[in-house]
Amino acid sequence: MTPSVVWVRMKNFFSRVDPAYGVLIGALLVLLWPVLAGVRDIFWGLPLLQFYPWHEIAKQILFSGHLPLWNPLFGMGAPLLANAQSALLYPPNWLLLILPVDYGQGLLLAGHLLWAGIGMVKLSRKLGIGFLGRTVAGLAFMLSGYLAARAWFLTINASIAWLPWIILAGEEAVRQRKGILAWPLTAALCLQWLAGHWQTAWYTWLILLGWMAVRAVSMRLPGRQILLTGVRLFAASGLAFALGAAQFLPTVEYWWASQRAAGAEIASALTYSFWPWHWLTLIAPNFFGNPAHGDYWGYANYWEDAIYIGLLPLSLSVTAVIGRIRRRGISDFPYGYLLALLGLTAVLGMGNWTPVFLFLFQHVPTFNLFQAPARIMVGLVFALCLLAAAGAEGWARAQETSRRGPANLGVIAAAVTIGGIGAASLKVIHSTFPLSIIVAGTLGILIALVWWLKIESQNRPGLVRIWPAAAVALVALDLLFTDAGLLPVTSPDLYRMANPAGAEIAAKLNGSRLFMPEDIRYRLMYSRAFLFRTFSGIADWMDVRRWELPNTAWMDGISSANNFDSFVPGRYAALIESAETLPDSQRVRILGMMDVGAVWEWPASADSPSLRYLGDGAARAWGVCRARWMINPEDARAAVIDPAFDPRQAVIVETGRGEEGAACLSEPKVALEPSNDPNLVRVDANFTQDGFLVLADVNYPGWSAFLDGTRVPLLQADYAFRAVRVPAGEHIVEFRFAPLSFSGGLILSVGMFLALIAVGWYGRLRKSGNRSPDDEPAIPEK
Repeated sequence: MTPSVVWVRMKNFFSRVDPAYGVLIGALLVLLWPVLAGVRDIFWGLPLLQFYPWHEIAKQILFSGHLPLWNPLFGMGAPLLANAQSALLYPPNWLLLILPVDYGQGLLLAGHLLWAGIGMVKLSRKLGIGFLGRTVAGLAFMLSGYLAARAWFLTINASIAWLPWIILAGEEAVRQRKGILAWPLTAALCLQWLAGHWQTAWYTWLILLGWMAVRAVSMRLPGRQILLTGVRLFAASGLAFALGAAQFLPTVEYWWASQRAAGAEIASALTYSFWPWHWLTLIAPNFFGNPAHGDYWGYANYWEDAIYIGLLPLSLSVTAVIGRIRRRGISDFPYGYLLALLGLTAVLGMGNWTPVFLFLFQHVPTFNLFQAPARIMVGLVFALCLLAAAGAEGWARAQETSRRGPANLGVIAAAVTIGGIGAASLKVIHSTFPLSIIVAGTLGILIALVWWLKIESQNRPGLVRIWPAAAVALVALDLLFTDAGLLPVTSPDLYRMANPAGAEIAAKLNGSRLFMPEDIRYRLMYSRAFLFRTFSGIADWMDVRRWELPNTAWMDGISSANNFDSFVPGRYAALIESAETLPDSQRVRILGMMDVGAVWEWPASADSPSLRYLGDGAARAWGVCRARWMINPEDARAAVIDPAFDPRQAVIVETGRGEEGAACLSEPKVALEPSNDPNLVRVDANFTQDGFLVLADVNYPGWSAFLDGTRVPLLQADYAFRAVRVPAGEHIVEFRFAPLSFSGGLILSVGMFLALIAVGWYGRLRKSGNRSPDDEPAIPEK
């Protein structure tokens, strides 16, 4: 291939690339260059406490030759792959297997933000929007407050990135004339659910349902075609579930076994309802301060209510609606649906500030499953960005000659700016008000200037390309200025440096678990480190590791009885809750049963917590010879927390009645064999009489027990743990984790994947086989 041919092909390729992509990439590089360069890492909140631990632990398990099904290091054991937010089966996350996890998290964040922006550009283009409109929409969505303020919530951003692509695929499915399979829609739905945030995925599906229904009707499709569109949607959804069954089935099983199986409590579900005063932040995002500046003072936190899309895009979305009312604008554009989506998500997002969400929570399924109603405002942000695209398109097409509009806007904006300066000098109102007013006024002046350039371009051809570039630059600068600092970053040393304090604790614990009471964890997290008003909670973030704040203890080789996660096994959560309410002497007994060797305490006069070591009583496995049978979990829980119960003398077993066995004549000898397989626990047991081996790990569906290689019944012991009967003598007891939900789901996923490939291949063969010679292109004569 000659250089000239290479040059021509490269030129043809780049001529087909939308220049809007270059704008998005440039803006993203400005925002995230320290993260992309590897000099800073994202860390604040969940990346450090959840996402990094999950992926690093899974990586270590995989590299040791095992499947990351179980995490033995948190909360006396918990499912790892089944935890949807670990997103271990989400293909982009496989990048973390070859890159350092802390750096890879930032790279994935940047990639998903860019994917969200490109998706919005492509959707806008599909709807007939030109360069200006689709660039504005892509920037507004990619850099919106909703995504930027939640940048550290990696699963939300990964899931939202698929929203415009799913709607684009839904639009294609509506326009599809034959067949019931919509391949792009199936793939996009599956990938979004695998991305890890099911709340966002469910909201997206509801938005998609409304979109496809409205578009099918608005296009005046025949009734049969409308019905076929609905079949495509549900077929794509079902196939997406089957393709991701290896993740979905274990996650559903985990949900049923978790503390939230009965749904979220109403007080918890309504947490982070959108505060009505935050509607002002659509115009002035920092009206109530900003945690990046250390001065946020509004209701709840900043990021859950962040909906800013830029002042110019907001203005353009308003002009799009006004233009449609005046019967101007793009004819084939879903104005009505987007307006309905705006109104519906605005009402639902306010949660407990209106009676609507409360009614739905009590009477409509799925509304009681999720927290933070404000997250449904993703529909509002999506609708505003698309309307901004339509507004920008109408603005670009409009033929204006009067300069009165930009002049009036400039005067008003200047007055607002001067008013903000005056308010700042008087210091009679909150300090965040004047600055946010000054910024909004300045943006208004710049918008008026771009508007004036647009009008002047009709008489001065040299301005034809300048004013759209100025508009795009203004949107980018506005959002970059607002987003600056909303992604807290730190030195990679936080993840990679050794922690001498942790090494000392690990040596003293000698394999037993560490426990931090809930009141101390809450105080350290929300009063010391991860504050709502500022991202600069502490001067040295290594303190988080020195405190071994859940879930960071594993970084120092320490197992923790804590598990900082929204989903944990239900019995584990109930046992921890019971231990927290007991007097100290009784709590120590329960903690010893949980293999806790040290517990954090916070003396009243101290400035920070300290560790109290509980002695040599902790053990992960032990033997007893007597059992008390309980008929139901409630009775078992009551028996375990009874002060008279001694777990080293008897075991509480379900389900049954009465007692079995007698006190051991001599203490059984029990020893755990070391293993790097988290799905296997092997114990050497030597009993002088028949008894029970108790393992202080959470009992969970999928665990089975083997005695000398023969499967034996696994007993629910001491309310939350596992036990097996052991006859007198020396034996090897194995606990193996092999959930049917994963193996069955994996078979379904692989089978469906192969079946879809076969169907697609057969379709291509059939299509080529039905092609007649007349269909072949004619060969031109020389």
